[in-house]
Amino acid sequence: MQMEGTLPTKAAAFALVTRPDGAVLCTVEGPADAPRVGLPGGKWEPGADGPSWARLLAREYAEEVGGALPPARRAGYLEWGGARYRVRFVVLELDEEVAAAVPVGPSADPRGSVRDVRWLQPGDMPAAGQLRPHVNAALRVLASSALLAREVAQKPPPPGDGL
Repeated sequence: MQMEGTLPTKAAAFALVTRPDGAVLCTVEGPADAPRVGLPGGKWEPGADGPSWARLLAREYAEEVGGALPPARRAGYLEWGGARYRVRFVVLELDEEVAAAVPVGPSADPRGSVRDVRWLQPGDMPAAGQLRPHVNAALRVLASSALLAREVAQKPPPPGDGL
């Protein structure tokens, strides 16, 4: 998957990580009585990321979830924006074994805004008012794709048949 390219003045990248059962890896921010659900990711920091989408997403994932981005059995991305800003959602479809190794629970960086990382089914996510705007966008992507419609027991695609 091509992750490189020129980043505009403002850029953000988010990991839309899914398990075979359709659950999405989510971050939880804010106080316990008013949580906000998000996705691992965030804004580009030129000094830390250079001109790299891959470094941006790897840094944000490591800060919020811990560790490296997991290897996906299928991956792709969706990007939109204008000349001055871009947003990229990187979709990583994991197999059961890889998904089971993803760390969940308290955030890897307790000083940051993310306090918890967990797997959530799209139907179990809080009301739309509690979802961060990028999650609403990601759910629209999922709803218009086969990712929500696939069977739990789906076999991996043959080699070379990825996204």
